[in-house]
Amino acid sequence: MNIIVAGMGVVGLHIASVLSADNLTLIDTSADSLEKAGDEIDAMTIHGSAVSERTLRQAGVEQCDLFIAVTDMDEVNIIAAVRAKHLGAKKAIARVTDRVYFEGEHGLYTDMFGIDLVINPKFLVALEIHKLIRTRGAVAVEDFANNQIEMVQLPIEKATKGTNRPLQDVKMPDNVRIAGIVRHGELLIPHGGDQIRVGDDVLCIGKIDDIPKVEHLFGRERHRDTRYVIVVGGGDIGLALARYLEADNVDVRIIEKDRDRCERLQEELTGRHTEVLHGDGTNAHLLQELSIPTCDVFVAVSQKDEVNLMASLLAKEMRAQSCISLVHRPDFTQILKRLGIDSTLSPRVLVAREVLKHVGATDVLQVASIMDGQGEFMEFVVSKDARIANRPLKDVNFPRGAMVCAVFGDGQAFIARGDTVFEPGQRVVVITKPKVRKAVERLF
Repeated sequence: MNIIVAGMGVVGLHIASVLSADNLTLIDTSADSLEKAGDEIDAMTIHGSAVSERTLRQAGVEQCDLFIAVTDMDEVNIIAAVRAKHLGAKKAIARVTDRVYFEGEHGLYTDMFGIDLVINPKFLVALEIHKLIRTRGAVAVEDFANNQIEMVQLPIEKATKGTNRPLQDVKMPDNVRIAGIVRHGELLIPHGGDQIRVGDDVLCIGKIDDIPKVEHLFGRERHRDTRYVIVVGGGDIGLALARYLEADNVDVRIIEKDRDRCERLQEELTGRHTEVLHGDGTNAHLLQELSIPTCDVFVAVSQKDEVNLMASLLAKEMRAQSCISLVHRPDFTQILKRLGIDSTLSPRVLVAREVLKHVGATDVLQVASIMDGQGEFMEFVVSKDARIANRPLKDVNFPRGAMVCAVFGDGQAFIARGDTVFEPGQRVVVITKPKVRKAVERLF
């Protein structure tokens, strides 16, 4: 696979270091950055601007399978990605951070400006934090189809109306499916006659908004677990997170040091559950006034790692139940973990994770390995020549040991049924055992 990465800052360097490609080419306007990258990564380096046609042709853009633009300038990334597509790149991805370019705070945007995927790392971080807050108590969480479909792994701790009966007799929410059962450390791909027992873990997949319904079926109440969240930092991440939490009817207190920004936040956030406070998130007296011990989740998402570190440590000392901290510098992640911070999130890691989903075969994205490789969730794009295309699921000889979980197309996510017809361009999420993976791939 031929891959070009434009921009050798922290994000670009991290992405390049984890990519697996036959031919990897790195572009940057800084000779020093390219020299550093060349010392760490086996790749060809080109000194020049990614918006220059001459530079792109020198990098071999005509034979490029994946072009990734992650410089520090949004405009450069947009123009470079658009031009790369125009010159022959099969797929282009651009990192764009300014919210002015976006309608909605989704984090991932397909076919925008003619670019296959545009990633907003700030919204991506906010979505990830929201996911961690929403799914407190879940063993694992994965998102698919541009954050439209979610899988959660839930422990079954007591008997409910969803247990001890054949799955075919359990009334499931319309847009949720049981994709797997973990019993005594073994992954089972269930069928209608299988039963869920106390002590199992279940893998539930479906539309994000409907996942809480299946949690209720198994005796878990997600939103009642989180009532009060404190957020340090009222930038784009803090604003987006507050909006997500407002929709969940969670009480939010945002601490922001900049007075003008506070006024902007008050204009943007009009829900009765959110309060904006002008102050310093590392001020112990202010945090004490906010009753930290009663806070379900404390989130530090300022632009400065030092502020996030200090605020999180203070919250932990005051017995916050859970702390989530944003980390920009790679060396800070392990420090925060050693100091007892529950979760740390890095924009560079999240962007790299999304990019890696697009590295591989044209029509398949390997999105998640589960249970130490016992199974995989795979996200396919249905091509017009696929054996599964334009056929109902009931007429497809789908291999035992695999299951079609969900489908995403035309902006809608839904659970596949027997009469579901797979149309070219749709995304299909499948769970499969390794032994039948090749058979599944042949269908797509």
